[in-house]
Amino acid sequence: LGKSSITETSEELRDISSICVGVPSSMVSKIKKEISIFRKKILSISEESKNPVGEIYHMNIQFFPSTTLTSRGKRKS
Repeated sequence: LGKSSITETSEELRDISSICVGVPSSMVSKIKKEISIFRKKILSISEESKNPVGEIYHMNIQFFPSTTLTSRGKRKS
């Protein structure tokens, strides 16, 4: 769905973005909590309108490590 939306959906109707950040392991749970809060806020906003649903939108949020650390906390090659 996401791949085809790049070419088949106008920019006014979509938002596709990505970030890559360094995160200390001590902050992972805090970030996951903020993602949960954000998801709930989006759901709440979508339920505010009394008008009939016009479109169905798909939102995908991913948060996962793209590196692997050894038991000593150093990156594996």
